[in-house]
Amino acid sequence: MAQRPKPPLKGPTGPAPADHRLGFDIAALVRDGTTYLVPRVLIDGLPLVDASVYALDVGLLLQSQVRSGSFFILTCWCGVPECVGIDTGVTVRADDAAVTWDIVSPHAARGVYRFERNAYDAAIADLCASITRQAEAFAPHTEFVPENGLRHVAPACCPVPMATEDFARVVNAVASRVGGRVGALHRPGVTPNFAAAEMRLPRETVYLLRSVQGHWACAASFDPSVPRLRFVTCHVLAKALGALEVHLLSPQELQAPFRRLPGMSEADIRYWRPTTMGDGLFHWWD
Repeated sequence: MAQRPKPPLKGPTGPAPADHRLGFDIAALVRDGTTYLVPRVLIDGLPLVDASVYALDVGLLLQSQVRSGSFFILTCWCGVPECVGIDTGVTVRADDAAVTWDIVSPHAARGVYRFERNAYDAAIADLCASITRQAEAFAPHTEFVPENGLRHVAPACCPVPMATEDFARVVNAVASRVGGRVGALHRPGVTPNFAAAEMRLPRETVYLLRSVQGHWACAASFDPSVPRLRFVTCHVLAKALGALEVHLLSPQELQAPFRRLPGMSEADIRYWRPTTMGDGLFHWWD
């Protein structure tokens, strides 16, 4: 059996956790004639958990690049963490220098792990590239896990726009929850690259935005011909989206220093030089 990396002995209230090296690989496990591809976490080169029991939620892993919070990064093959006794998500604390994981469940992975920020982002980018290669070479009798595998992982690593009708359904559901209504809808194009919906709320009118990477934000105003956005906080929309398991990025998160995410063009980044996450996610680049 592979040796598990030794976690620090103290939690967040004890001494600062030592730096660890984060990596990922894809285990290929055969059951009943089917090969299951299981992305797994490596810490200091060793598997964090047993891939025959636990799986990695790549979508939530990607969210941990954008914001701190609690994420069920480790889960069951079926995608439901409670299935394998995971009742607490990984607490992720991130800044420009480092990302820290505080794991309580499962017990086998328990510990506090600190990763250097650039290495963390690079490891996730490598994982996404590896999954993309596997998806493109997708073979018969092969499945990704969690069980919804390719449908779950591929959009996270190769972002695709949400269909206009699906976007309309979401924003109308949100408007209904908060006693508002939807005005004009804008579908994404070359410029701007994001979908936008005018949200006429009881006390204000704001615009709900969705990036091609699947991130949501709120702006005070929107004109497709004017390349300028002022991101705002809207607690009622954040709560309504949260009920649909969608996170609304705050102005503070959107003002964070830019980091390249999967699906972003290196050539565009070199040319346009975004400085904040908001610049990189919602733009008028041609």
